[in-house]
Amino acid sequence: MGSFSKADKAGEAGNSMQPIPPRYGNRESTKPEAREAGDSKMPHTYTNLLFHIVFSTKDRFPFINSEFEERLYEYIGGTIRGIGGICLEIGGVADHVHILVRLKPTLQISRFLEKLKPSVPIWARQTIDPKFEWQDGYGAFTVGESQIPSVRNYIRNQKVHHQKQTFDDEFKSMLTQATIEFDERYLWR
Repeated sequence: MGSFSKADKAGEAGNSMQPIPPRYGNRESTKPEAREAGDSKMPHTYTNLLFHIVFSTKDRFPFINSEFEERLYEYIGGTIRGIGGICLEIGGVADHVHILVRLKPTLQISRFLEKLKPSVPIWARQTIDPKFEWQDGYGAFTVGESQIPSVRNYIRNQKVHHQKQTFDDEFKSMLTQATIEFDERYLWR
């Protein structure tokens, strides 16, 4: 059985109050009104796992042109839904994409991308270019709920942003801001 506090043991010694043992494995209702005061069971799991994901086309070839961009983003959004995520925003420029996504706790970011990235080129090779391919790696950065508006705005304004900054500089800046160490010699391989 579980342990009791000193106050509980004092109750056993002469007070009319008896200690209440911990309720492990209890199958009673988890509704708040049905639980006893002080019951520490947490009946549900609550998460809000938000990621800002960035990856580029192979060798940063400019496959994503304005003619196919919207259809590509719609396809990526549908694929994200099919995997079990929620796409909050997607955007980019000719050689890379940014995605703001909410994932379930059962869906690890690496597994999510292992499913997402290979599925898109299959469609893109038929629709955009037979040589369409993504780079091997990616960047995935956690985002807080309060950051959603600024991240969405950042993703929506990629074309304007990249008139002033290259993708190389942008990605290195994102890694630095997230305090992720990197060696430039291996960054684009």
